[in-house]
Amino acid sequence: MVCSACSGSNPADAAFCEACGIALGTTPAGTAGESSDAGFNGSLHLGFNSDPSVHRSAVPGREFLPGEAPSARIGQATTLEVTVEATVEATVEATVVSCVSCGNTVEDDYCTVCGAKQPSPRDHFEIVHSARLAGVCDRGIQHAANQDAMAVTAGPGAETGVLVVCDGVTSAPLSERAALAAAGAACASLETGFRVDPAARTDAFWADALRTACTAAQVETIAVARTLGDPAEPPSCTFVAAVIDAGAIHVGWCGDSRAYWLPDSGGGQILSIDDSIASQLIASGTSRIDAETDPRAHTITRWLGADAPDPTARVSSVRVNGSGWVAVVSDGMWNYASEPAALKALLGTAEALSTARSMVQFANAQGGVDNITVTLLRLGAAAQPTQPNS
Repeated sequence: MVCSACSGSNPADAAFCEACGIALGTTPAGTAGESSDAGFNGSLHLGFNSDPSVHRSAVPGREFLPGEAPSARIGQATTLEVTVEATVEATVEATVVSCVSCGNTVEDDYCTVCGAKQPSPRDHFEIVHSARLAGVCDRGIQHAANQDAMAVTAGPGAETGVLVVCDGVTSAPLSERAALAAAGAACASLETGFRVDPAARTDAFWADALRTACTAAQVETIAVARTLGDPAEPPSCTFVAAVIDAGAIHVGWCGDSRAYWLPDSGGGQILSIDDSIASQLIASGTSRIDAETDPRAHTITRWLGADAPDPTARVSSVRVNGSGWVAVVSDGMWNYASEPAALKALLGTAEALSTARSMVQFANAQGGVDNITVTLLRLGAAAQPTQPNS
């Protein structure tokens, strides 16, 4: 039996589609939710397409218009009610209140009328702190789950803040939970640094703070294994964080998620050095493009987790001038735009959320082979609000 919602094949006697969960023999109808623009209130938004004219893709939980790339609908509609007062939450708190297929009531992740299984809140979520500061985390096209995580928070000034990205290791169970806990713990730890007198917030101060935040993330990663999983198969994740304060960018990392400085004028910089086989190849003289396309490229040499050989953050600081973007991203983003110039070409002066969305859409359009996370902070000339319906 062919499902009318997703065209999936099912046994002749099946009552519900094995792919999307909808009751077989029914046609999705009605609308669920209205278009929702994210406000700049330190809130977290989760975008699922609820337009009844869409068709499900072959990837569970992702939908798109006929002939349209799946990424084109990111963030345009939501059937979720979400309230997150702080952007350093370690978990995604959300409730699907109406079915994405027919608009009726949802209980325990399934529609009570048509039986459709609802998409996971982890598939796509957005953190918006201001026009300058936001992040988007997306499952991508080819992965069954989103194991990336992010956390952002602002400092005492318009051009200060914290950006954190943790990428759960696919081969390790519960890595998505570990990444969320690690990102939240690290961001909360770094936020306390802004309570110190500005005169004391030197490069050395932030270097110590970044190492402490990495340790906090490591503790949370191990705690997930102890409380939820099998210590013999511990979850693990990468870690990268950037603190922007007083015209300087301070970065700490462990793994291959990256931080970039992308000025409006002049060349950009990668502010971290991947802990990976690709970096080892580059250090030995291999070109970046050859190293990053090597089959071993994404084998990481350092990470967070109970089995981590060295979970200590490496740190760096750089002074910057002029306008531009600080970008902290997972490898699902830089896979398609590794060099600063390539990543910079995806940017503009629009507000941070729409810029991050467009970067995620680009990565999905290139294939979306991995989870994708982009967090951004605008420095210098103010970000421009996105025009309605643009």
